[in-house]
Amino acid sequence: MAFSFLAFAWEWRKPLAVLALAIAIWSHGYHTASRHCHDAELRVEIASLKRDLAAAEAAKDVADVMIKNINAENEQLERENADAEKARPADPQCRYDPADLEWLHKHGR
Repeated sequence: MAFSFLAFAWEWRKPLAVLALAIAIWSHGYHTASRHCHDAELRVEIASLKRDLAAAEAAKDVADVMIKNINAENEQLERENADAEKARPADPQCRYDPADLEWLHKHGR
């Protein structure tokens, strides 16, 4: 009697066990495929970021060259300005005092 009940219980649970196994297999496959898809998306994102980084580094190199040229030009102009200041006459009438500079500043000159 107990054996027949166990046999009945097993027979009744067998389809549930098969269904649970099928769901587990499908779920594992689904999650594996989802993980592979996510990994592929991350690889694409990494490749995109590497391209962006390479472009940014190239732009930085160009900007560094431009800054170097601008600084060299600025130094040249500073030297020319210093030479022009030395060449100016020492006549006090040719110099602006603070009041003159303030008046010029007020009047937008």
